[in-house]
Amino acid sequence: MKKLLFILFTSVIVPVQAQNNFSKIQPAEKTTRLNELQTASGIRKSESDSDTYVLDSTVRKYYVFSWYNLTKHAYSYDSENKLSVDLELGWNFDSNKWVNVTQIFYIGDTIGNITSETYKYWKSAQNEWKNNYKNLYVYNSNRKLTEHTYQKWNSTSSDWLNNTGEIYTYDSAGNILTQVKASWNVNNTIWDTLSRQRYTYDLSGYIAVYDSENYVNQSWVPVNRTTYQCDIMGNQLVLTEQNYDTTNNLWVNHYQYTNTYDSVGNMLSNMSETWYIADPSNPYWRRSNYYLYTYDSEGHLLNVTFQYWSTDHWVSWDRYLYEFNSEGKQLTETYQLWNKSSQVWENSTLLKYSYNSEGYKTGDSVLNWNSSLNSWDISLATYYYWSNPGSTTNPTDPSINSIANTDLIRIYPNPADNILSISGLDKDVDYSIFDLTGKLQSYGTITSNQVNVGNLKSGIYVIKLTNRQGNYTSRFIKK
Repeated sequence: MKKLLFILFTSVIVPVQAQNNFSKIQPAEKTTRLNELQTASGIRKSESDSDTYVLDSTVRKYYVFSWYNLTKHAYSYDSENKLSVDLELGWNFDSNKWVNVTQIFYIGDTIGNITSETYKYWKSAQNEWKNNYKNLYVYNSNRKLTEHTYQKWNSTSSDWLNNTGEIYTYDSAGNILTQVKASWNVNNTIWDTLSRQRYTYDLSGYIAVYDSENYVNQSWVPVNRTTYQCDIMGNQLVLTEQNYDTTNNLWVNHYQYTNTYDSVGNMLSNMSETWYIADPSNPYWRRSNYYLYTYDSEGHLLNVTFQYWSTDHWVSWDRYLYEFNSEGKQLTETYQLWNKSSQVWENSTLLKYSYNSEGYKTGDSVLNWNSSLNSWDISLATYYYWSNPGSTTNPTDPSINSIANTDLIRIYPNPADNILSISGLDKDVDYSIFDLTGKLQSYGTITSNQVNVGNLKSGIYVIKLTNRQGNYTSRFIKK
């Protein structure tokens, strides 16, 4: 591999987040993929708990009158409990088994930074793993990311080839100064500089200006700029985005965002405006979107309402409602749409989260609002499985309660004409047959290990077998 070196490469940036004090931009520290997963999803309680529990796997399922496996992630760790492999599997309905999909291999340094991520995909025809792409990371002594190289696998040469790269620089306080991006020139085997982002800060260390530039004919050409006005707490009050007019060599207004905050720095509102030039002699900022935020006494976000500007007033469009438990863990997220005709909020989707007694996430589910029944219909669920000596019981997985000896069950012929034969069953097994929309087509009790499917139209169906021990599902084709 050729070392990532090219002229005019400098530093790194983390996207500005619309959260409390989000003007204090800090460079990304490439910690383990598991830590990112846990903190982003609220799975792990705190950094100090990172070595107490390890996430063994996650299973995602969908629901159409019964639970069906969808995807699964199985995690492996090194001797220091650092994530080393993330294996993704998909459910094969024909064989009723998990099959390989992708793998990510992680290599880290001694202080927990990921230095390499290798992505592979499963080639079922050859029954083997194939290299896909790779990310390489380099850090400085302060654990700040200084180089990132993206490589793709070349099957012809059986080697990793550079594709794109970034180099990052920082000031003495650790603030990001620049991020320069380049692409690998295969013919000349050199890096061709593409673009850069530059950041400047005020005397308090808050972001003041962000510039984006392209590298053309060995010189930097301005593209767009964002300027920030912050209060003494670092809260961004006004963000102004401008595009560069290369014809007239001047900056032209594009978007502007105005924010308000409460006394502790929680954002209360965010209004966006667009620069409007219908009359060149009288351009102005025209209102566009408006977000309103409310919090509970503990500072947890309870409501985000989105409105758009219509002629002379704001009109509600949608909103998110949040619920938390006494420990500050998020329990629900409800998405609603505003009905202008009836002037009421109408449910759309609901996310629900569950935790074990130690506060670790054990599951989340997605439900859709059924207006006909005036109730929630579950559609997706993800289950998190942890390992730790003496830990509490893992979450309930609907697929755990299955008919005994499912490996012995065989459904044939497939495709079927009039009779579907089923071997390996215990007695007293009920069946239900659904089409792919979830509509029940047939049901009954299996006798003589056969089901009559002669009345079904040609197509793909799902058969569900049920007894006191649990259930078993499989797909079959009706000729």
